[in-house]
Amino acid sequence: MKVGYRLLALGALVVATTASCGAIQDAPPSPDASVADAGDAGNAADTSEDAAIDSSCVKLKMLESREVTPAGQNMFFLAQNCAGQALSKIDFGRFEVTEDGAPIPAHGFVTHLPLGQQDTFVTLVVDASAQSASYRPQLITALRGFVDAVTARDGRVRFSIVPFGGAVHAEIASSDLDAARVKARLDLLSGLVVEDPARADLFQSILYGIGTTESLAQDLNARNMGGSLSSRYVVAFSSGADTAKHAPASEVATRLQQDSTSSFGVVMKSADYSAAAAADLAKVAPRGVRELAGPQDLATTFQSLGRQIRDEMDALYLFAYCPVARGGKHTVRVSMRAPTVTQVAAEATFSTDPLPSACNAGTLRCGSRQECGGPSCGTCDDRVAKCDGTKCIDHCVTQVVCDNSTITTSLGYDRVCPSSPTRTPCAGECVDTTRDIENCGKCNGHCGSSYATCTGATPVCGCPEGRCPDPVATRQPAVVRMVLGSTHVYFVGSDADFGIRRVPLGGGTVTVLKTSSECAAAGLALSPTSVLATCDRSLITFPLAGGPTVTLHTHPTERLTWLAEPDATHAYFTYGSGAVMRVPLVGGAAETLAPSPGGTGTGWLLRVGTRLFWADRQSASIQTMPVTGGSPTTFVPATGSLTGMWSDGTWVYWSTGIGAVSRAPVTGGAASSIWAGSGTDNSMTTSDSANIYYTTRDAMGLDTLFRRPIGGAASTQLASGLQVNQVRVDGTHVYVATGAVTNPRGTILRVPK
Repeated sequence: MKVGYRLLALGALVVATTASCGAIQDAPPSPDASVADAGDAGNAADTSEDAAIDSSCVKLKMLESREVTPAGQNMFFLAQNCAGQALSKIDFGRFEVTEDGAPIPAHGFVTHLPLGQQDTFVTLVVDASAQSASYRPQLITALRGFVDAVTARDGRVRFSIVPFGGAVHAEIASSDLDAARVKARLDLLSGLVVEDPARADLFQSILYGIGTTESLAQDLNARNMGGSLSSRYVVAFSSGADTAKHAPASEVATRLQQDSTSSFGVVMKSADYSAAAAADLAKVAPRGVRELAGPQDLATTFQSLGRQIRDEMDALYLFAYCPVARGGKHTVRVSMRAPTVTQVAAEATFSTDPLPSACNAGTLRCGSRQECGGPSCGTCDDRVAKCDGTKCIDHCVTQVVCDNSTITTSLGYDRVCPSSPTRTPCAGECVDTTRDIENCGKCNGHCGSSYATCTGATPVCGCPEGRCPDPVATRQPAVVRMVLGSTHVYFVGSDADFGIRRVPLGGGTVTVLKTSSECAAAGLALSPTSVLATCDRSLITFPLAGGPTVTLHTHPTERLTWLAEPDATHAYFTYGSGAVMRVPLVGGAAETLAPSPGGTGTGWLLRVGTRLFWADRQSASIQTMPVTGGSPTTFVPATGSLTGMWSDGTWVYWSTGIGAVSRAPVTGGAASSIWAGSGTDNSMTTSDSANIYYTTRDAMGLDTLFRRPIGGAASTQLASGLQVNQVRVDGTHVYVATGAVTNPRGTILRVPK
């Protein structure tokens, strides 16, 4: 997946300097004052999870906007009530989104970002000059309490510590995820000797902290291939005024505005803390400056700041959508629906000039198993793993250490790699040779099939009834759609990759025909020479072996869903609303064959000869009509809730949730039940003219594949240990598309009929 980002910045600055309880109230807030302006002043309102949070008036603070290739937009914002308290439980239906003032149709979604999908950077810029020496122990204790408050919940917080005197001192911690180690490093402040301790280089040190934090956040995003959404905080402490005068307050304020960074202030009053010093602090702390009367207020003040940062970490939201507008600049606004009052809305302006004409909704969402990578789908815990693009790979795996020894990662973290008698290093992986079918009993002890079993006191390979499925394609994205051609299997993967691929029927090299950025396919069909696919709002076609894409039809707002096998002249498909359509294969205007039935629409569109068949979910029936158009007629009434529909050219078959199968002649006639089903949910079923092929699922979520003669009483087990997404048959084999419980990668297998 290729994701292009334009980063517009995100973060907050916490400035703590030495000055009486009560905040500087008379300095007007900056236009960039972030998130909790009203609640940040003085002793901020308690935003702990035990406090009753009022959400009748809401502020949505825009944090960052990203253009997601192709044609998508991501907006990240922080939600607070008008008292400055973080809101982490807003019902998504309360948000209202407009583009250039007009409501946006269903082209996007708002979601709450979980703690594991974001990172927080906190850089402590600490006054270690002579003026803070008398209360340094209390300061260290307060900062340790601050670390505890910020890390009280799940979520990754990366701390850096930058001391200063008359100049910036070398960091004593850098982007450290280990809170215990950070607190131990804070103890070094007690005896630290800094340059020119008689003066305080406050503003230059803040600038250094901002730059350091930004650089660390960029490095994290690069390590995780675009997966990072990071909030940035710089917490600076000084004993009063900036007496070194190496940088003016105005320079800090300008940098904060450029980075969209907001700031807090805490100041311990000292002899050099004047009205002019207070005014300068207000410039670099537009969210309010906490003034402390003495060291006794340090602990409560820093704990309050820590709780506030902690709560803001859990109040981030993402709006991702496909722009409706084309050409020029446009403004998107996220606000709250009435009667909620929106005091501040989240807005972003973007240009659609460089964007393609069709938005790929698949690139806006993270895969269900995606742990890291773009678009902003999360980062890996540096202490444990690194990102391979979609998954977090344990450092023990990459270094192939399986013996309970300790390794040191490239970022300096110690990692104890677990061991057991069955964990053996084989070909760059730690494997269980008592269960691993590729290393059964020993390294390279391959069982010859992806779903054979490896069991026994002396591990040996085995297969049910001696029938091992043959691997056709392995280590693919979990396969959710599969179509059989005369020479190849064509399939679509889920999760981070919705691309279209093919592989020879007997197995071999997998070829990527279209990437996910080119087509997030919902429907897939074949003609004798071409592949057809519905990609969000478009229907495309291209040669069977891959090649240039031709767009046959695009709808401005509706998604295209089901796709039938084309005939010699037309492609047949449905809209998300349920209308049945056709369009010439040589291009031209689309034609409505059957209007939308309303309700929940249609499903399972089939073309059999010169007739179309589809499930009308509104009436729970199967409808039919000629491919040339006309009035739809009821083929089978009251079928119930269908889970599949297919045809062998003579009969139309359909299945229900427990795998029960019925059929009716293509030419019309009474429907008949040919099997009552397996009795278990999640059964995947298909058939040919002689047999039914179905699956059953056990308590562990694993499926077993069976064959049962139509009209027969006994079933034969063909394969087990699967997690089946689809079953297809040709003249000689049964093909199974899987995403295995024991192996998250998708696999296509086949077994002789």
